Amino acid sequence: LHPWGPLGGSMDDPHVREICRTFGKAGCSTASFNFRSGLGSGASSVEDTVAVASWFVEPHDGEEPLARQVLIAGYSYGSVIGAAAAAEIPQCIGYAVFGPPLDCAGPLYFFNAPKLKKRAAESAGRPKLLVVGTKDEFCRQ
Repeated sequence: LHPWGPLGGSMDDPHVREICRTFGKAGCSTASFNFRSGLGSGASSVEDTVAVASWFVEPHDGEEPLARQVLIAGYSYGSVIGAAAAAEIPQCIGYAVFGPPLDCAGPLYFFNAPKLKKRAAESAGRPKLLVVGTKDEFCRQ
């Protein structure tokens, strides 16, 4: 999942491409998509994430689903969105958070960050990987 669109983030972000490429080489099916809305509380971005994950684990045209399990990986804005969405996806086996924007989450999610973090906490029991840089200007906590 990608950085915030209004600041130039998209599914073509090099971090997102590298995550997809790495998982693809490991034999995993991957998806990268642009969120529908660039501004707002992040709720529609969580809905987008749940919808894409559901597409992978639901059968289509009488065929078997593409996947039985989902692992979510997100960078920057997408990291908090993915963590919040994980609790709503029964087939989600965990999530990886790269460079979460902890220092600027308030304005980035229109002050909805506490609700998104609470939703992420509802995924208790699922493995989580958090990668936080020590010299990242947006992620120092």
